[in-house]
Amino acid sequence: MKKNFFIFLITLIILTACSNPWQGEDGIISIRIGGGSSSNKATWNGIETDDLLHTITVSGPGRTQTKTFEGTETITFSVQPGEWNISVVSSMDGVNYAQGNTRETIVSGMNGSVIIKMLPYIYKIGETGPGGGIIFYYNPQGFNFYTSANDTTGKICHYLEAAPHDIPQQIAWASSAFTNTPINGTEYAIGTGKRNTDLILAMDANAPIVKACNDYSNNGKNDWFLPSIDELVELYNQRAYITVNSNRSLSSSTQATQANCMNMSFSTGSPYTSPKNYITQARAVRAF
Repeated sequence: MKKNFFIFLITLIILTACSNPWQGEDGIISIRIGGGSSSNKATWNGIETDDLLHTITVSGPGRTQTKTFEGTETITFSVQPGEWNISVVSSMDGVNYAQGNTRETIVSGMNGSVIIKMLPYIYKIGETGPGGGIIFYYNPQGFNFYTSANDTTGKICHYLEAAPHDIPQQIAWASSAFTNTPINGTEYAIGTGKRNTDLILAMDANAPIVKACNDYSNNGKNDWFLPSIDELVELYNQRAYITVNSNRSLSSSTQATQANCMNMSFSTGSPYTSPKNYITQARAVRAF
């Protein structure tokens, strides 16, 4: 009887130890938001660290904790010994700007202190972008984006973002006096939509659908433009994330001939040409 009781007691001790993953004294992890290097302050797409809302998630064996705060203060978590994964997403008005992650191992009774190096947030296709629109194109290596009519060098961008809605008016590509005027230099490729837009407006300052996209603003961003035809093809390819009438066509900033422009049919999935006085719609986009 005593032997059986002793075996039962030992078994109970072992089971209790195995069911409790926290062995030893708690520790403290102190977390501070870092900049692009070791700096405590940085700017992400024009927004400073101080102005962002940081959501920190700390997860270890069997437990996850989350805290949200603004600015660059140090945040602490009480944790048990073990390895902890720490991740941060920094945002403003529901738009993500930066992210970071690291690991910290806490030994019994010891504290840890980390500075999380923040990097630009990697958007996924379909997510809301900084302009309040929808991310529809991402190139991790980057693409040349030409910022004006005279820009022949370009700058490296990684994303294209579409406005949340079409331009509300159905209007023509060119003003009545410019429907048969050549616009030299417009191109098809991704990254050329902004330059195309500026080239058109330099010739036809009131080109209706082009000007409507150029004048568009949303979520504090005013760098929108009429996309090139290749940019519109990418928009079509990601149409599952974009609210677009499938029977509709959208106009591009690519000239086809002296009297015609390129459009993208969302019913057939094919680009086509139409006269510059053809009434259609457009979706403004931006690059960053």
